[in-house]
Amino acid sequence: MARLSRRSRIPCKYQCVLNFHGSAYHVLLENLSLDGAFLKIDNYLLNSLKPDDLCDLLLCNDPNLCPIKYSCKVVRLDSEGIGVTFM
Repeated sequence: MARLSRRSRIPCKYQCVLNFHGSAYHVLLENLSLDGAFLKIDNYLLNSLKPDDLCDLLLCNDPNLCPIKYSCKVVRLDSEGIGVTFM
């Protein structure tokens, strides 16, 4: 069985929720690693975020059903979405 390194990325196409400044946004989880994730987001949210912003990621599509929030920090933005690191 292969071992995951911190840089290993697992491709996904999973709807989840990003909490930012008190609002919940539906985003698409593109890939996941032990340290963070890459998320496809809508342009209106992309224009609101900047590096070092703090947010929470819920790995489900309904914030009322997710018991666990993963605190994150935005580390990368591009036209495709954002990269976050888990805190």
